[in-house]
Amino acid sequence: MAETPSSQHPILEANALTVSVASRQLFSRFTMSLPQGQALAILGPNGSGKTTVLRALAGLVQPESGSVSVAGHELSTLARLELAKRISYMPQRTPSSFPSAAIDFVLLGRNPHLRGFGFASSEDRADALACMKELEVDSLALRAITALSGGELQRLCLAQALIQDADLLLLDEPTSAQDPRGRGLMMAALKRRLECGKSCVVAVHDLNLAVRFFQHFVVLRPSQPPLVVDIDGLRSERVLDDVFEVEFRWIDGPDGPLLSESDSMAHVQ
Repeated sequence: MAETPSSQHPILEANALTVSVASRQLFSRFTMSLPQGQALAILGPNGSGKTTVLRALAGLVQPESGSVSVAGHELSTLARLELAKRISYMPQRTPSSFPSAAIDFVLLGRNPHLRGFGFASSEDRADALACMKELEVDSLALRAITALSGGELQRLCLAQALIQDADLLLLDEPTSAQDPRGRGLMMAALKRRLECGKSCVVAVHDLNLAVRFFQHFVVLRPSQPPLVVDIDGLRSERVLDDVFEVEFRWIDGPDGPLLSESDSMAHVQ
């Protein structure tokens, strides 16, 4: 079992991280830290590198330089099994060609914790079903994942990530296939984990979801270093207008801020 993260260390740190893909440098000397129990959203236009940032933070992309640490341990020093106990990564796309039952797919999240012959226990199955019920996919437990909709499969992917029980969740556009209810269920599940001391970094495509749920952001900007900013800085510096080349209006609603595109779209050339 992974040790509880020390309060002396942020749950996640990136130090002067430089990453390139296919000879194209996506970001250079990126530095950030995330305290335990907090959530951070990664924002940026299509193709800006949100997925690559997440994969680098998960140790799935080798940086040109710099380092990533989880709870004070550099990823490069951790064995794969130990890393999987500390970080749970949910990719944007999950292969669904193998017709396993939904419950067995979710139980894959327990693999880092299995002992002996590697079979899930009755307690593991109960935890998986409870998580599936939380996301309203428990009725699909015996269905083949190849027969599910994209939204149903996405909620199963989150259930799999949650029962991995890592202290840090890295999620790549986890609600992109959801209707409003499904999106609400998923964000409520994340909020409950945050209240229990878990932390998460989420690549977000829906800007309104981002500004309502998150207080801390990494904004990926073409030809500029990533910007680490809180919600107040995001509003006051008009960061999103420049990055997305759209003029946004901020609206303070009863459930939090909302963004609306200006009719003029003055930044569009």
